[in-house]
Amino acid sequence: MPAIGGVPPLIQPFEFPPASIGQLLYIPCVVSSGDMPIRITWRKDGQVIISGSGVTIESKEFMSSLQISSVSLKHNGNYTCIASNAAATVSRERQLIVRGERAVPPRFVVQPNNQDGIYGKAGVLNCSVDGYPPPKVMWKHAKGSGNPQQYHPVPLTGRIQILPNSSLLIRHVLEEDIGYYLCQASNGVGTDISKAMFLTVKSSPSTYLKAPVTGPQTKPMAN
Repeated sequence: MPAIGGVPPLIQPFEFPPASIGQLLYIPCVVSSGDMPIRITWRKDGQVIISGSGVTIESKEFMSSLQISSVSLKHNGNYTCIASNAAATVSRERQLIVRGERAVPPRFVVQPNNQDGIYGKAGVLNCSVDGYPPPKVMWKHAKGSGNPQQYHPVPLTGRIQILPNSSLLIRHVLEEDIGYYLCQASNGVGTDISKAMFLTVKSSPSTYLKAPVTGPQTKPMAN
């Protein structure tokens, strides 16, 4: 909460342009208003950035610049500029994508398919993708057996986890897990992709909730 009468920092929008290996990169984070003094710091993937390994940070009263003398693949990631004063702390995050010889849009190596789960047992919903930079995968769930109306992000808990190959692990399948699952992949190159599947849960030797005859098909996602 801003302090009474205090003016919090306001960070001007900035973007990382697509970067190639070996090029120079200069990104300023400018605070256009706010009570002084203002402290500006940078983080990469949630970790404080310390000058070194070709990365230099130069700060002034209302501006901090991130400079990379020779971009490499290790510089891929999410960068956050954080500005703080007595009134508030604000931040702005952007992604840096470093492209090597050839950028490749995401594609499915293993597509999700309708599956049967057994109540109380472990189940794996298969989905594997590749591309360059490596795609980010998100799983979403629409409960029930009817046509999916709205997908919600799958809550990742001790019972449900995303495996290193991007498949979804359900350690103990429950009836509440019945429904459509959507595997989405994006890497900032080309068009995002997605594929839906239906999970049937067998609650007893003679009881199934059947998958629908028809369901969502593979389709490109709008950026």
